[in-house]
Amino acid sequence: MNRGLFDILVAPSACLVYCLGSVSLSVGCFGDDSSEPQWQEHCDDDQADDDVPDAGEGDGDGDGDGDGDDGDDDPDDDDDDDDDADGDGDGVPNHLDNCPNVANPNQLDFNSNGAGNVCDPLLFTTGGGTLQTTATASAGQGSCDIPLALQVLGGEVRILLDDDAAIAELEFVALNLADVPEKDCKLAVIPIFAVINATLALSNFGIVNGGDTYPTSLPHNLGDHDNGVVAGTQHPAHPIMVQGTLSASTGPNNPPTDNQLDFPGQTPPAAVLVNDAGGKLELVFDDANFVIIDQNIDSDDLPVTVNLLMYGLVGTLNLAP
Repeated sequence: MNRGLFDILVAPSACLVYCLGSVSLSVGCFGDDSSEPQWQEHCDDDQADDDVPDAGEGDGDGDGDGDGDDGDDDPDDDDDDDDDADGDGDGVPNHLDNCPNVANPNQLDFNSNGAGNVCDPLLFTTGGGTLQTTATASAGQGSCDIPLALQVLGGEVRILLDDDAAIAELEFVALNLADVPEKDCKLAVIPIFAVINATLALSNFGIVNGGDTYPTSLPHNLGDHDNGVVAGTQHPAHPIMVQGTLSASTGPNNPPTDNQLDFPGQTPPAAVLVNDAGGKLELVFDDANFVIIDQNIDSDDLPVTVNLLMYGLVGTLNLAP
């Protein structure tokens, strides 16, 4: 509150106060329980008696943001200079940046959802398809081939685009597979001069990423980016872990023994097609000889070590977000 050269104030507590510039004289004050002297209470800039200067009354805080720096573009007083702060150093202020924590000066946004490519991976979790492969079980001199039709029941595939529309990184986070019913396999085991009639089945079956995040990629270009398309063949082969439960039995009177699978492997390069700015993903595998896994299995129900070789992957997956 601004005072003139000479003001006379009569306070509600019947206090006669003379304010002369910055000097005050109080006469006949009574009945006031304020913690401040009466002259200070009525002549200073803290009429609320809360030891905090009143906004806009001589406290250097005309904009009322609490920091004493008028017009500093920091209304929340968090020292971030709200209109100019650039946390990731890409030349785009935070309040305009579609990915404020990762540098992306081009601000490319493939699916136009307001989040930049570099911090907004495309996710595909629904849909599926059938992939043809072959499992070969061998022991001693005998072996058997078991054709398998792997039904993919969704999962999670991620594609991360860059800020230059030059590359698309790909990750099979998980592919959920339907159980594989019992398959018969006759193994001629020379060391014990016997033929084992084995029955094999797979349950809780799935594939997960067996490498680094986004272990494979494919080229991209600005024309396709602007048309909402990603198209090409991913390289290199994608590392995976094949997981599940292998149930093995040597006859109808022998209950199956469960063996937990957690085998490293890889999938062959796939042709990748993203359409509708991330609305659809098609993965085409077409390599009938590619080795996916090659592992030995020791089962309590089988008298020998069995080598399990899974090779070939042919088929198409159609996935959506």
